[in-house]
Amino acid sequence: MRRLICISLAALLASGCFTRTIAEKMGVSGWFRCDGEGKTYKSRFTGLDLLSPGLACPSVRDTDKPIVVLVHGVGGDGPEMEEVVPKLAAWGPAALYMLRWVPYDDRDAISARIAKGVSRLAECAPDRQIVVIAHSAGGVVTSLAAAQIVAGPTLIHVLTVASPLAGTVRRAGNPDGSQEATMMLDLGTRIAGYPPAAANVHVAHLRTHAPADHIMVPSGDLLPNDPKIGVPNGEQLELPGELSHSGALGYVVDELIAGRAAGWLNAKPPDR
Repeated sequence: MRRLICISLAALLASGCFTRTIAEKMGVSGWFRCDGEGKTYKSRFTGLDLLSPGLACPSVRDTDKPIVVLVHGVGGDGPEMEEVVPKLAAWGPAALYMLRWVPYDDRDAISARIAKGVSRLAECAPDRQIVVIAHSAGGVVTSLAAAQIVAGPTLIHVLTVASPLAGTVRRAGNPDGSQEATMMLDLGTRIAGYPPAAANVHVAHLRTHAPADHIMVPSGDLLPNDPKIGVPNGEQLELPGELSHSGALGYVVDELIAGRAAGWLNAKPPDR
């Protein structure tokens, strides 16, 4: 099934007819809620227009656990997400969401969609913490979104996991830092930096390393996991060196479920 979707995407791209609307109809773009009741991975998700002004606030469970938001990488929610979503659903967070995106969309449109969606969740549940777990390239767009989130009194933790925050290719980006034609091109440039996170948004970059994580192999003098590149005042924290790119996501989710993520979540966010 996944192969057929990829073929369909390739055909649409080749024809020049691929749009965000098509991606949403295919279920590969947009906001989704996971209630954990589906018998298959796909059936666990319900699409919702989280940004619609007419949408009532989504419900939250009566629990002291946070709302969890997942943001996948450039390849979509593949096997690594199929592994962690059932675990998180069984753990029983206040609510579980995923933002799906496609790499042929605009960088700024993706990051704005993340920021507006997380802001809406914070508005609807001001007494709950929100943990955003952004894997791989998802950490790039979420790091950009961190500056745009309106948290209000809600404490929001952004965890980027195995994210090539400095880019993957040493090709120079636009001098003014503006977006490329597609997010795929933005990822294939040298990323110089990110804006500061908004008030009440705490960012921790959970770093992996080559050779275990093949995405972190240097491109000339470019280090995809360059510790100097990240959200200002965000933390650069090391994950175990043996973790693979996809294995890092499973590790982080397991630590969160086991209650061992306090070191990632306890730092004081900026107050501006």
